[in-house]
Amino acid sequence: WGWFTARLASWLKTAHPDYMISFLPYLNSCDLQGVDKLDGCEAEVCTMPGLALLKNASCKQKEEDLLRGWQKATGRKVLSWDYECWPKEFTSAPYVFGKTVQAHYADLRDVLCGAYVCGSESDPRTALSTYVWMKCLWNPDFDVERVYDEFARRMFGPAEEPMRELIALQEKCWNRPWPDNRCTYRNIFEISYPPEDVARMKALMVEAYGIALKAGEPFAGRARRYLSAFETFVAEAEANAARTGRKVIRPNTTYELGQARSVWATNVWAKTEVSTRLEGDEFCIRARCFEPAVKQLDFKHEVPDFVWGNDSVEFIADDGHAVRTLKRGLKDVVCRDDRSWTVEARIKLPAQALLAGAVRGNVCRWRVGDKRHPEKGRVPGSRYEHTRLDTRFTQPDDDPAAFVDFLLR
Repeated sequence: WGWFTARLASWLKTAHPDYMISFLPYLNSCDLQGVDKLDGCEAEVCTMPGLALLKNASCKQKEEDLLRGWQKATGRKVLSWDYECWPKEFTSAPYVFGKTVQAHYADLRDVLCGAYVCGSESDPRTALSTYVWMKCLWNPDFDVERVYDEFARRMFGPAEEPMRELIALQEKCWNRPWPDNRCTYRNIFEISYPPEDVARMKALMVEAYGIALKAGEPFAGRARRYLSAFETFVAEAEANAARTGRKVIRPNTTYELGQARSVWATNVWAKTEVSTRLEGDEFCIRARCFEPAVKQLDFKHEVPDFVWGNDSVEFIADDGHAVRTLKRGLKDVVCRDDRSWTVEARIKLPAQALLAGAVRGNVCRWRVGDKRHPEKGRVPGSRYEHTRLDTRFTQPDDDPAAFVDFLLR
């Protein structure tokens, strides 16, 4: 946007000096690209990490420096475009981020002129923080703690004390720094909300609801509504802590992926088989995708890293330190016949794993996305189809409780 707008502004200054360019640098088009001056322009900037993730110092600096850059280049205050639904869509964590929002607007009071807030339906997980957010747009110096106090007192009456402690714990845990800016299971359930804090949250929830239930309406209904936001979070936290449902897979064996829940209507099912083998210090995983219309596939199609836009397989590996994603598409096919196509991924194993004869959670989970095109003669009525090995929760791809243990001998 910086490069393009600079050239447009230069032309407009001569052709229509009384006009102004109002534009929206959005997501991956926000880079100024070395442009330091944009005459006759005003910017609305959308970068999309979600304001709650500005609790991480590196994310806060990167986003705020970008906004300052646009303000400096245009000579005008910037309007931000923010999403209330991020990172909510990527984690079940019941985070509170009022103080993060306050710090953001306090630091950028001379940079921002306001915000367009795009979001989702009403959600008790983010309602309190969103209220603070709106207050900060008017006055970033107001007392956030007092809002929390009044919220607990007015909403929950006699259950005020345990609910206020719960809110404080939600925010305290969320604000712990992460090594990266991703809502991974490690960051959520091992850094921000480890088992001991989840246990304390559960105790506070039980105490607060018991008091509210005894007091009756409206306090019982309000407590029930607020605490409903914790259900999925608690289930995921406990499953993660227990590492429940894990399978053990041995080399030189073949397994069939089970069909997973999907947001897409799945009308056609074509199975996928996963086979494993050990070759020296490499673990090789193959996915054979059975397809009723192989001849209609475009095996030269490039699959973008960030889009499930064509038939592809995703292998997710966890070596105990980091989660890596290996994407393979039709262009990566190692063999095919009239019924199927096959891709593979190779992961180098650490020497200590080879000596021990086992790797705990080293190669974890697959997602297979098959897209069939009715208009190209493929199976009529079919849409995206997702399959996964050992899946429980639908959103994250790096859930260690759903990872698989591979025995090497």
